[in-house]
Amino acid sequence: MESIRAFGRHLRRFAPTVFAIFLVLYFLFHSIQGDRGLLAWARLSQDLEAAKMELTFLKEEHVKLDRRVSHLRRDNLDLDLLEERAREMLSFMRAGEVMILD
Repeated sequence: MESIRAFGRHLRRFAPTVFAIFLVLYFLFHSIQGDRGLLAWARLSQDLEAAKMELTFLKEEHVKLDRRVSHLRRDNLDLDLLEERAREMLSFMRAGEVMILD
């Protein structure tokens, strides 16, 4: 019976310390693993870099397409490009021609 009382006294004496340790460990774990922790921040940084690279690629693609479209405008019509696009879209070829698709 005395050992149970001694255990209770030790428990009451160390309970705040144990609670504080668990509380610190809880916040430390979530500061690393949580939704807004260090690992999530690193993942978001990688996603941001990938999105920036994709944006750069899409901007370059937009410039290329815009250049091609400018040749098809009424005031600046390039007949060779128009014929090329029509043949590609309609799969039309003259006898003896070879079509190279890229």
